[in-house]
Amino acid sequence: AMNEEAKKYEVYISSDHELPADMLELMEEEELVALDHLRAPAEPLLVATKVTPTQLQATWAEPSSFGSPIRRYEAKLSIAPGPECPAADYDAGRCVVVDTALTAPVFEIEHVAEGQTYLLRVRAENEAGWGNFSAPLRMTTPASLPTSPPGLPILVIPAPFPFPLFAPMPRTPRPLLPAP
Repeated sequence: AMNEEAKKYEVYISSDHELPADMLELMEEEELVALDHLRAPAEPLLVATKVTPTQLQATWAEPSSFGSPIRRYEAKLSIAPGPECPAADYDAGRCVVVDTALTAPVFEIEHVAEGQTYLLRVRAENEAGWGNFSAPLRMTTPASLPTSPPGLPILVIPAPFPFPLFAPMPRTPRPLLPAP
């Protein structure tokens, strides 16, 4: 009796050696059924492709799917452990900013915080299920140009009278020192 959950597959065999004729006939007559050979996809290897003060982008090559096509990806972007996200909160999953499904091997997000460090993890799914998450990709958005050093405010003091930017030049040169 065949397991109802079994899937049928066409198998193509390539070999440098000729197979015996009786084996080829058997392969043509029998339906080959794959029961437990499927494996979840390997972990993707992430690469940061764009990091600006307010945008992040990462891509990856399709990981090995062991013969079953990738259906989708899950991407989780978290604030990295630090002042805004204590390690215990990160470990508990409370620092996740985005948890989304993707159909292509690219993750893009706009409107992230400047000067913030994020960790991106991605996993793939095929017919066998979800693979493991990738190693976290650390991306730190640069801060905008500083407006002033910390603790030193910039003061603007208005002039009490109009202050000319240019003074008229005299028509004839005047000596700097009186003549002897």
